[in-house]
Amino acid sequence: MATSAADTFLYESVASGFIPPLVAVQFKRLAYKIPCPPSMPPAARAWFPAGVALASLPIVIPPCDAIVDLLMDVSIRQLYP
Repeated sequence: MATSAADTFLYESVASGFIPPLVAVQFKRLAYKIPCPPSMPPAARAWFPAGVALASLPIVIPPCDAIVDLLMDVSIRQLYP
C-alpha cells in the first residue's frame, strides 16, 4: 500500500503539479506578445494572458499525463512489482 501511495504521489506531483503550470507560464509569456486591439477594454487586456494560460491547460494535461505515465513505466515502476 505504501508503494502505491508513493507512486501516486510522484505521478500526481509531476503530471499535475509541475509540468502543466510550467507550460501554462510559457503560454502566458507568449500571450503577452500578442498585440491586443485598441478597442479591447483595459481590464480584458490585463487578463488576456491569464485566460490564454488557463485555456491551454485542457490541451496540455492529457499528453502530459501520458508522457509521465510512460516515463514512470520505463523507469521507476520497474523497481517494484
